[in-house]
Amino acid sequence: MSKPAFRPADAVGVLILATASIIGINQYAYGIYNHCITIPFIKSLVNPALYGNDYLIAEIKYFYSLFLPGCSALIVLLKSSLPVTFFILYSISLYSTLVAFFLIALKLFEKKEVAYFSTMLLIFSLTTLGQEKTVENILMERTFALPFLLFSFYAFFTRHFNTAALLAGIAFLFHPLSASYVMAMLLACMLYRVVKEKSSRNFLIGIGIVALVASPLIIMKIKNPVPGFSLIHANKDWIELLRIRSSHHVFPTAWSIAEILKSVALITGFIAAWKYKPQPDYHRIVKISFFTMLLLFCIGTVFTELIPVSIVIQFQLFRSFKFLVYFAIIYYANFIFTEPNTLPGSVSKLLLTALIAAPYWHEGSAVFAGLLLLMLSTAFGLWMVEKSESRKYL
Repeated sequence: MSKPAFRPADAVGVLILATASIIGINQYAYGIYNHCITIPFIKSLVNPALYGNDYLIAEIKYFYSLFLPGCSALIVLLKSSLPVTFFILYSISLYSTLVAFFLIALKLFEKKEVAYFSTMLLIFSLTTLGQEKTVENILMERTFALPFLLFSFYAFFTRHFNTAALLAGIAFLFHPLSASYVMAMLLACMLYRVVKEKSSRNFLIGIGIVALVASPLIIMKIKNPVPGFSLIHANKDWIELLRIRSSHHVFPTAWSIAEILKSVALITGFIAAWKYKPQPDYHRIVKISFFTMLLLFCIGTVFTELIPVSIVIQFQLFRSFKFLVYFAIIYYANFIFTEPNTLPGSVSKLLLTALIAAPYWHEGSAVFAGLLLLMLSTAFGLWMVEKSESRKYL
């Protein structure tokens, strides 16, 4: 039996889901949130005389990313407006993200229904620990970098390790924080392979590729260091400002008990879904990534709340939780389609649904209405399949 492949019809199916996200479910937005900084920066790069000696614009050299100069160069090249450019880039980024996610789900469990159900669930965006959305509704650096990171994971699953390193390095150029989390996970997977295969060749080549691709940003950082900023010492005033501006990104004490319990429920549901695992090599990558994320959480907690260390605070390690959610959604979808439609199986599905859906409870009634519709339609589809199968033996 041949393995299911990504067909043109699947590309169209994912495009429909992306369109539904942009128009209805997440509703694309422009000019809000981080755009209050991003938009003036890009406008100043397109027209340096626009803002004069504005203090905000003077800070642009400390934003270590090729996203801003890339957008400004694209606007000049295409002679398009900033809103149009942002919408096009956002649409491409979202579609690429959903395609990469679909491919990962298809690679892990080799079932089209799992890939489609996972992608349908993903477009109902969730705010995770670390104040990250699984699907953003605006174009930001991390929105643009995300498909590169998911395709990097996919390349790793397909054993194209150099491609995985290349894509992670490209993502680093646009959003170093997001890329660092995935790099840490894939680095841990590669170290496991080094120990298992007793060969460090792929590991060293991957490190070299990442270092080479990421070098422009590293050079940018070296040329424009933030004045008076230490890698180790965390200034108390700076920490207090972070508690006001970005507490949920950085400090676990800013999370409510409800947020923590919902995330624990999701992790529990994710582990429970391991009852139906993909191939051992694939599942091992997922497990190593999961435990690496837990390690990042431990490091983040110790060196932000207990012993503040500047470089650890800057990396905002708790935002890595988003990538665990991606895997949890895929494993959950597979569980729903694999667990038998018996009474015990149905109870298991309901319990797992309650665990995985726990973080959605504060996301609004519209999300729940959509999720409920998805689950009911899936349950009806499973019942119809089971009914048609049983008729064969009558």
